[in-house]
Amino acid sequence: MQAERQSSLPGFEGLVPGEKRDRVQKNLGLTSEGVMSKMTFLSRNRGRVIACITWFVAGLVGTSPTTGRADEIGPADPVLPLPLYHNKPDNFGLFDGGLFFATSFAAYKQTNPISHQGVAYRGFTDVTGTARVPYVYNPVTNETENAPVAPFVGRFYGSGEEALNTDQVSGPGTMNPGIKISAGWRFGDRVTVTASWMWLADATYTSSASNIPAGSQIGANYADSFLSAPVYNFYPEYAGPNDDLYNSNGASTPNTIANGIDAARGAGYGIWNAAEVFTQSFTQRAQFADLLCRVPVYENENYRVSGVVGPKFVWLWEKYMMRAVDYNIYGESNGESQAVYTNIVSNRMYGAVLACQQEWYMGHGFALNLNLGGGMYMDIVKARARYELGQKFLGPVSKRSRTLYELAPSLEGTVGVGWYPFEGIELNIGYNLMGFFNTISSRHPIDFDFGTVDPAFDSQTRWFSGFQAGFALVF
Repeated sequence: MQAERQSSLPGFEGLVPGEKRDRVQKNLGLTSEGVMSKMTFLSRNRGRVIACITWFVAGLVGTSPTTGRADEIGPADPVLPLPLYHNKPDNFGLFDGGLFFATSFAAYKQTNPISHQGVAYRGFTDVTGTARVPYVYNPVTNETENAPVAPFVGRFYGSGEEALNTDQVSGPGTMNPGIKISAGWRFGDRVTVTASWMWLADATYTSSASNIPAGSQIGANYADSFLSAPVYNFYPEYAGPNDDLYNSNGASTPNTIANGIDAARGAGYGIWNAAEVFTQSFTQRAQFADLLCRVPVYENENYRVSGVVGPKFVWLWEKYMMRAVDYNIYGESNGESQAVYTNIVSNRMYGAVLACQQEWYMGHGFALNLNLGGGMYMDIVKARARYELGQKFLGPVSKRSRTLYELAPSLEGTVGVGWYPFEGIELNIGYNLMGFFNTISSRHPIDFDFGTVDPAFDSQTRWFSGFQAGFALVF
């Protein structure tokens, strides 16, 4: 009877008992190939299988499973009337993640590399020897006639006290405000790719010196009311006004102002000699851009550690400027009586970073995060020093440009707190420290040799320290 029942089963007609057993095992997936296929299917879909079993059991007992931080993502609670977030589980598929956008306010203080270098001094050099030489007025020729000038040529008049130094634009440092913008995609396997750009406002330091020293102590013969810098080897176009001094040492009458001016013509030769005003400034700019991939390494209900890797670009730009203004005896100045010196150093760093990101869930929507990492960059440095007149394209210039290549390692660390008041919204604040090594700067920015204009460029370690505060939206 049993044999008849088996023979009547569809697909088993005409089979002997051994063949019937093999057919049953194959249909039930009990062969070795079938078992492996079932295990592979369960392995790939165990998350969905476990979720289905959990919900099925919970339905039998009339309860619903409690959602933990590492559980599948459910609908936001409360649901905000914003196009944020979605309730797709993270592991539905590689492209079942979502777009996110973040922006932050930033404020950083950076290293100022400028060091000590004298710029301008009280007094002037009598180039022609006619500033103080006795003179007489010849009424026949209607000209002034000077005594022998040899003893006076090249004599320096004034205290020589330093009036301007580059360390006056070396600090103290200031916090530069800025903005950081980020956008990226979070894949279903929790891997994220983020593109970021951060810009910092210019940090500018200025100082100046004029013809009025402290206490208005201009010295004998008003010599300390003039300023001079030791620039040499310059072109005649940089001679400055020919009538910027007055010789009061007339030996006969009429000893008029016009006669005194005429007697001292050319004594203050050079815009940087017997000038009235010197100004200097130092400006710093910084921008950062990166494309980073974050890959989770380990995660439990309250802790997650991830690896971060990707390319990064850093641009550090600096400009030192010195301007000399040489007025004539009547208080007049124009583009021909002003000279400008600039020294620009631009570090463009192309490289990659590798970091470790750790996050601790503290409860009530708060999380503590710590990022530590480093990078290596190829620093392409463009440096340029230049002398020119105050009015551009008016006369000849003297300049030199250099391109340097350096390897610049870096270190970076960030500690911060994030708050997740609603699903899809994050508020964060953090402190960030970045260090860049073996960059290039010009600590002593001025080369007083107009003809060669080749200032020194040195290796420089730079630190950026500051805060970021902002928010992120997950769509």
